Amino acid sequence: MPSFIFVHCVSFTKCQCLPVRCLSQNKRHTQTTTKYVELIVAQRHVVSIPLLSIPQFYRALNIRVALVGLEVWSDVDKCPITQDPFTTLHEFLDWRKVKLLPQKPHDNAHGVYFQGTTIGMAPIMSMCTADQSGGIVMDHSDNPLGAAVTLAHELGHNFGMNHDTPERGCGCRVTVDRGGCIMTPSTGYPFPTVFSSCSKKDLTASFEKGVGMCLFNMPEVKVLYGGQKCGNGYVEEGEECDCGFPSSTWTAYITVVSLCLSFLFLFHIYCFWLQLKPAGTPCRDASNSCDLPEFCNGTSPHCPANVYLHDGHACHSVDGYCYNGICQTHEQQCITLWGQGFSIETNIPLRDGGRILCRGTHVYLGDDMPDPGLVLTGTKCGDGMVRSEA
Repeated sequence: MPSFIFVHCVSFTKCQCLPVRCLSQNKRHTQTTTKYVELIVAQRHVVSIPLLSIPQFYRALNIRVALVGLEVWSDVDKCPITQDPFTTLHEFLDWRKVKLLPQKPHDNAHGVYFQGTTIGMAPIMSMCTADQSGGIVMDHSDNPLGAAVTLAHELGHNFGMNHDTPERGCGCRVTVDRGGCIMTPSTGYPFPTVFSSCSKKDLTASFEKGVGMCLFNMPEVKVLYGGQKCGNGYVEEGEECDCGFPSSTWTAYITVVSLCLSFLFLFHIYCFWLQLKPAGTPCRDASNSCDLPEFCNGTSPHCPANVYLHDGHACHSVDGYCYNGICQTHEQQCITLWGQGFSIETNIPLRDGGRILCRGTHVYLGDDMPDPGLVLTGTKCGDGMVRSEA
């Protein structure tokens, strides 16, 4: 059998091996490009959580969640854990930023603990930020799947997903009695495993704003939790391609056949050559005013790592500054809370006999989301100044 350098495999399951951005005929848009979340989980003592089920939840959203680290705090907590979820969340995220992130680069981290009445909490729309990309989860159920679903729920908040409340009219293909959808405000047995139409819309809106700028690079396969395995969707040593498999019914075949090429031959799946595009060919659009486009380098089938304008670069007609690839403005946060057609105005002229009508609103948060009325980190608060967590 010849030694293939790179192949694109097609089968009756319509799986396409590898995100071949620099080999495809058309330019890949940021919205449709597969995202990769390099996740670290820190557990307080040994917890039996089916962590490998979390990637399955996000697969339908074209997001690959790769567990690249697992910490077990068996002797002493590395950050203070209290009954107050806000305090615990702040302490965990601070520990992640100061200690964990410099030691092991990753995109997102979640802490799993036992005490308290809040089963989880995470900042909204914070994916990829150094100070807020993460959350906390309580191991609240006798069924270990419960904590995994809660982690997937909190990860959804990091992506910008809000709760599936009745007034939003979300479509869920699974009925409530069979679990419903993951972003339901409160979940129980049977646990949900799918996302609603609202979650998909929220995710699209977040990506359009520039959330997730760190998710375009494939993770280092040698550090994946669980070790090398054919069928996990990542091309590892000894594999020409790995499409992943849709269900556990393929397990027997994966176990017997170790190399994907052998597997492809057994099932009469054919492979064909693809040529590299020349250097300078566009392969990823800029997703917003703080992002930059990427181009093929002529030597790799993969689009280069995503890059964006440096923090502090003026954007949105100088009303904001770029922060982690996002143009953070008060205006955009106002639209997020109130919807299109609303804007923030601080310079309202007063006239004799006139009145200013002010409106307020009640936003149902549940127990797992910080106040959305708080100004987001990185938002301009004066010339040369931004809001900071510190």
